[in-house]
Amino acid sequence: MKQEDFVDEVKHFYTDLINLLVKDDKEKLHVFDSSGLYLATKKIGKNNPKAKQIQTDNEMRMRWNCEVDRAIVSGVPETEMQQIKKKYITYRIRESVDIFGSQPERLGSIIMTAVTALALLISKVLDKARELSAKFFEKELLQSIAEPSGGRTVEIIPQTDKTPKQEHSRLKEPAANPSAQKQEPQHKTQTKETNQETPKILPKPAMSAEAAAYPKLLKIYKELNRQNGIIFDAERARNALELERDSLKGLAKLTN
Repeated sequence: MKQEDFVDEVKHFYTDLINLLVKDDKEKLHVFDSSGLYLATKKIGKNNPKAKQIQTDNEMRMRWNCEVDRAIVSGVPETEMQQIKKKYITYRIRESVDIFGSQPERLGSIIMTAVTALALLISKVLDKARELSAKFFEKELLQSIAEPSGGRTVEIIPQTDKTPKQEHSRLKEPAANPSAQKQEPQHKTQTKETNQETPKILPKPAMSAEAAAYPKLLKIYKELNRQNGIIFDAERARNALELERDSLKGLAKLTN
């Protein structure tokens, strides 16, 4: 542990010393953070007898780094990714060294197990995000349907038997003869019928383009979700089988 701390201190010292001579900030060197999410790749020197093994390990490390990028984009919390790295990489490497000694060829299988565990975590996060997006999508479409007719009201003008002007003119009419007075009820009934106004009802609101397209869009959206669910389930089952296979391999080597 003391040796690792000393090496880390020397790395930072010489990196800072070199950066004093570099004018462009983009070209300055940085010490790789071993406690971060990513795994560092190793340089392969000329005529290195272990070049093939180092190349294979670098490919596994890059695969883990790519899966970390995918997890970050998918919204996986950094703390959960750190837990997977410690559990499936850091601790597994220590166990492997304690049990089998220094066997670099075992690093690839350890990293692949960690990649599988991280892929399972990503699928869980994507499932939750898919459920939330489905609820939000339906809510937005329902709001878009309600908006065109939400602010419209039907105006109904109350019916009146007679207007003030008609009543005023009728009061001024002199009583002429008995025959005119006899015809007055019939005239009043006709005036009442003609003065009745029908209520003004606005035309039925036309369906907006968004509302008309809603059934089709909803059908497509549900089908996409169904297909994505099939893919995620298959991925999850495959990853679970790979984890089980790796665990059985480890037990088999311990019993031999």
